[in-house]
Amino acid sequence: LLADAWVLIVGAGALGSSAADALVRAGVGHITILDPDRVELGNLHRTALFDEEDIGQYKAEVLRKKLSSVNSEVDVESLVQRADSSTLETFSDVDIVVDGTDNFESRYLINDFCIKHAIPWVYAGVLATGGVFMLIRPEGPCLRCLIPELPAKGAYPVCEDTGVFGPLPQIIGRLAASEAIRYIVGSRDVSEGKSVLHLMETWPPSMDEVVVQKRHDCPACSLHRFDFLEVR
Repeated sequence: LLADAWVLIVGAGALGSSAADALVRAGVGHITILDPDRVELGNLHRTALFDEEDIGQYKAEVLRKKLSSVNSEVDVESLVQRADSSTLETFSDVDIVVDGTDNFESRYLINDFCIKHAIPWVYAGVLATGGVFMLIRPEGPCLRCLIPELPAKGAYPVCEDTGVFGPLPQIIGRLAASEAIRYIVGSRDVSEGKSVLHLMETWPPSMDEVVVQKRHDCPACSLHRFDFLEVR
């Protein structure tokens, strides 16, 4: 099952690179990494896959080269491009999407795309010393059931202001990859019929869960109105 699967990872920063590493080592057959950015010095403390010699190079390309040497049986593809409606539409046949982004605009776009094309996806995020991840099925509950409207700028703290505890993205990225793997192999313990938001704190360590209820007025998974796919 894993060898036949195709996973799209949107974002090749600390979260996405950690998820990609875990998926390659697990033997997922085809992995596409989508990211337009270059490696910066500030990225290095959050991931084990980028080095000083990679600074200035495209993240997706660096990952493709490094991960291809980890498991030669896995087809690792990189796309140096921003995730937008037209780009995502070329991936309507993937088996699952893993979120490696750092902003809600991209996540709402992924949410709309995945529901439209009946693709499951794993939402993941980190901030300061805490992180979250959640497997979302196309029938819902979805991200907009959890957070109905796009947060206004300044409504939530961002990594640029709070920073990120170095080990955290590697932990959350691997947990997100684990959710994807368990879904691909058909595990019955991946919250079938519901979405569970997992909340992790590393300082001190703790893990909590919140069951997300489907909203019957959700624009995405209930009404199938894909507002963010229409934004160009």
